[in-house]
Amino acid sequence: MDREAVSVSPMSLAALDALENLPTDFIEPLHLSQRQNIVDSFARLDFLTEGTKQPKPFQLECLISLLASRHVVVRAATGAGKTLAMILPLLLSPDKIAITITPLKLLQKDHVRLTRKIQIMSLTFLDLSVGQHLYLWD
Repeated sequence: MDREAVSVSPMSLAALDALENLPTDFIEPLHLSQRQNIVDSFARLDFLTEGTKQPKPFQLECLISLLASRHVVVRAATGAGKTLAMILPLLLSPDKIAITITPLKLLQKDHVRLTRKIQIMSLTFLDLSVGQHLYLWD
């Protein structure tokens, strides 16, 4: 990625390497502000996860679309990183709200745990029909 065009925050070597190795056909058509959003998302995620996670290209595509106020539907295998695709824009715009609907209680709990870990407020309602009145607000 052209460092002359964007401001690069301190990052781990793994994050810088992942950023430098993004596909050219992904980076070239982006506007300067979109490139800056990509770099900022790498830096913020790198800081919050202590260098253990870097976004994948499909997650960055979601980031660009969501920041442009476009609807996004992602279909990917379990463990592919759909949750991070949803969370990346929130790292850059903490005043925004994301609403997710999940069919599984475990997935809801995982979303809350992850968002807490990276300092994003979250709310979930777990199956009220079976007497579990658990509201998680962070």
